Amino acid sequence: MSILRKFFIFNATISKREDTEHENVLYYWPPHIALDRQTCDIGLARGLIGFANTFSPHKPLEVMQTEKHQQVFHSPEPDFWCVMQTTRPDPSKPAREDREPHYRILLSVLQKACRMFTLLRGSLCSLLSRSPDTLRHTLSAFFPAYLPTLALALESADLLDTLDGIQYLPVDRVSFLKMQSFVNKVETRFREVVATTVLVDDFLVYSGLNQNDTRCVYSFLTKRQARKCSPGEHVDHLVCLGEAGFLLKDPRTKEIATLTLHLTAHDNTVGLIVWQYSRALFAFFVTPGTEQLAFHDSLEQFLNQEIGTTVQAVTDHVSRSPLFDETYQYIYFNRMNLALKSSLRKRGTIVGSPLSAVSTTDISELMHFIESMHSDLQTMEGLKEVIVKTRHNDQWVVGRRSGEREFYAIFEGKHTLAEVEEELKKINLMFFNGIFID
Repeated sequence: MSILRKFFIFNATISKREDTEHENVLYYWPPHIALDRQTCDIGLARGLIGFANTFSPHKPLEVMQTEKHQQVFHSPEPDFWCVMQTTRPDPSKPAREDREPHYRILLSVLQKACRMFTLLRGSLCSLLSRSPDTLRHTLSAFFPAYLPTLALALESADLLDTLDGIQYLPVDRVSFLKMQSFVNKVETRFREVVATTVLVDDFLVYSGLNQNDTRCVYSFLTKRQARKCSPGEHVDHLVCLGEAGFLLKDPRTKEIATLTLHLTAHDNTVGLIVWQYSRALFAFFVTPGTEQLAFHDSLEQFLNQEIGTTVQAVTDHVSRSPLFDETYQYIYFNRMNLALKSSLRKRGTIVGSPLSAVSTTDISELMHFIESMHSDLQTMEGLKEVIVKTRHNDQWVVGRRSGEREFYAIFEGKHTLAEVEEELKKINLMFFNGIFID
């Protein structure tokens, strides 16, 4: 059963009259709730936001917890608020059976939903400038289809979702320059292409977008998993036809999928054309209205001729150089460039062969430790390191912060604190080249 209980969006500046206060409701789920109840919920949210602002004017309200429910608040744009209410675990159940997600995880899921709406439909302010009804209609068309994804994310999200980073593919200089040269050829030959993003195995190789746009597009492409669809399988209205080619809307008409995206650069609106080749995914961002058949045919012919050797150079390098070390379990995040490196992927999954077998339940508990460490390192001024030893399996969990960088590691076995420190030094030298030396 989903823990999602309510989800609503409002703007209190639309109507300041008491008799038309319901006009401030822009979207509310579940939709069967009476309008008076919706208005009351928004009034309560406004009261909580205003009360918190009295004590913390520079940091808006993020969470409110009661015995049975938890609400997270996010203001994606001035005067707009998104509120999500979830059900808290039954206190009579053991914590290991019904663990509550940290509120920062819930907040990250809410923030990602708002970013995805902006990416695919445009900013709330721009839609409101047309009319409140236009905004309501757009929200009502988008979120009923997106909320199942959001509800699923609430069940499985962990620290990796909170960080919302970008996993870069480590390639050698020659391979990267080959990819960059290929992208430059495409953008020089086809003036309609204003930027390009390249992924291999869901890792970012190259992006011509700014950092925020790259994060949104990366999340969109990897979460949709368009590259992993089977030939002919529909994925979010896109169809993949084998090992190479455009992702299509309809395999019968051969209509190429050109999705409209709203970016912070390139005059806001661009078209997205996705080309799949083997393990690589190329996202071409084109000027609005670029849907001529001649352009698609010319681009396809050029890609078929030029793309093979470039992708082969990158995938060959990846095959020779494993992405993850098989000894260590760790998470590294750099907030400055959003770089995320981890041998821990989804909850309950470990890449490589750890020192000893770890069950899904244990990984869930360990991730809970790491999520708490992350919160402490973010909120407690001067705190730079936390080390915890679990009661189960004699595991050590270490969290470190240095500037904008964070690092978390899990060590199996009966290590002493001195042994853990020695292992940390080895990881630092092997992967991070001393960046945690203050």
